Amino acid sequence: MICVQAKFDLPVFVYAGLIGSLELQVPWKALWSAPTKVCVEDLVLLVIPKDAAPYSEEKAKLEERQRKRNMLDAVKEAQERNREKEQAGGKDGKQTWAESLITAIVKNLEIKVKNIHLRYEDPESGYSIGVTLDELFATTTNEMWKPTVLSDGGTVGRIFKLAKVSNFTVYWNNPATLLFNLPQHDIEKELMNLIVTDERPNDQHKFVIHPMGCVVKIIIDPSNTVVMDMPKASLSVHFTSLVTEVRRTQYLDTMILLDHMERGKKKQAFAKWHPGVPILGNSMPWWNYLYRYCYETRVKRKVVAWRWETIKQHRDNCREYTALRVKEITGKPSLNELTRITELFDVLDIVNITICEQNAKVESDKIAAANSGWFSSWWGGGNSNANTSVADRFGLTMDEKDTLYQAIEQSEAAASSQIYPENYVKIKLKLDVDKVSFKLSDDVKLIAEAAVQGITSELGIIPHGNGIHLHYQIQTVYVVSDKSSILTPTDSQSIVPIAEGEIRMNPSDVPADILIVSKFSSVTLIFDMNLINSVID
Repeated sequence: MICVQAKFDLPVFVYAGLIGSLELQVPWKALWSAPTKVCVEDLVLLVIPKDAAPYSEEKAKLEERQRKRNMLDAVKEAQERNREKEQAGGKDGKQTWAESLITAIVKNLEIKVKNIHLRYEDPESGYSIGVTLDELFATTTNEMWKPTVLSDGGTVGRIFKLAKVSNFTVYWNNPATLLFNLPQHDIEKELMNLIVTDERPNDQHKFVIHPMGCVVKIIIDPSNTVVMDMPKASLSVHFTSLVTEVRRTQYLDTMILLDHMERGKKKQAFAKWHPGVPILGNSMPWWNYLYRYCYETRVKRKVVAWRWETIKQHRDNCREYTALRVKEITGKPSLNELTRITELFDVLDIVNITICEQNAKVESDKIAAANSGWFSSWWGGGNSNANTSVADRFGLTMDEKDTLYQAIEQSEAAASSQIYPENYVKIKLKLDVDKVSFKLSDDVKLIAEAAVQGITSELGIIPHGNGIHLHYQIQTVYVVSDKSSILTPTDSQSIVPIAEGEIRMNPSDVPADILIVSKFSSVTLIFDMNLINSVID
């Protein structure tokens, strides 16, 4: 939990949480005949503002340490990516062993996420915000969208993926029954009971996004051949209903929450000096708090930081950290040395740590090169892992490695590039929504509702000429208030879509950069001053 807080630098404190089940199954020796499974069940989390939680010096130190490590890892990952690009050279079209392995795993990847509830509570304002998910399931299927396992290694035909989402909701309750005062076990039990399911609708929630579900269908063509009516990747998403609702109290709470989080991030930097007592009757601790703030943030750096003793100590820390890291990389440091590395890591800032890490890597590379000269290489003392494949490191037999390479289609003679026909659609994205609705209310009655029905859109990406083709259609649209209809189609009985058209970028048959063709049906709009006043209020 500390890792998550440090990585995203959120002004919240994880008060309670539970992961019922976390399972990862990777059949390394049977990638072609068994699915790779990722299962997460019963994940609940309760967070509160950081200033509502007692300050802990140890936790603050751990969060700061993790934040530095995340920044250092980001720098190392960026350097590694640049190094791989330089080493790749002209091999852009070829799949690496790791990429081929990932492709083989994705072919039979099965994901199951069930019973998720993330909740934020503000004890001061008395509201709660939450996200719940009943179930998310994704698996490999056949052409009839029935679950299956690709037992032939996927060398022929297309890959079909099916994903379903059930009862995804976002709620904002005010006033809310707060849970953070309950015992740990009761909090976890209540969070589980508040998840919205078909059997448990939980009408006490004030939904921002009402319970919704969708079906996602993905078709992937991994072959190198091109068929005009068969895209390399096709994604289809279908929503039955997408209803969002905003209440007046929720809007006001949002403004308060944003201001509260901004103040919380500022206060967190000085939380270690906070007296933790009311102002009334405790003037001395609060004056001391003000003095510590002014001295530590404004005076100390000018007075202490530029002293020769401070500069010398800083340089000694950097040299010691570099030397210990070299010893950690090239040998086996003692427990006291590892502890000292952690202490110096906490003292130094991220800029100096990054410089020291670079120096340590250079020094360790020099030591490794000196220890692997021609004499040690003659006797096999060189880098034995330089030409060792990943499959060898798994300890597979020759037959098993041959089967594994065949299963993941690892080939050194892969095509480096491919030329597509002029109007070939390489990637196709399709979105269908039966109904989208947006509601405004004042907690007592509905102020207005805007709805769009029968949305269909299809996006095609054409490699030739960097073309894009978007076609859309909207069947009907309406806006109503609590007393009258504001916007309706003029001919409500017509089956003609209210809007239809297409947008094409870099079309091959028209001398233009962008082509827009749209057709609209007439609508009736009524001016309602009462509605405008209600929305403003």
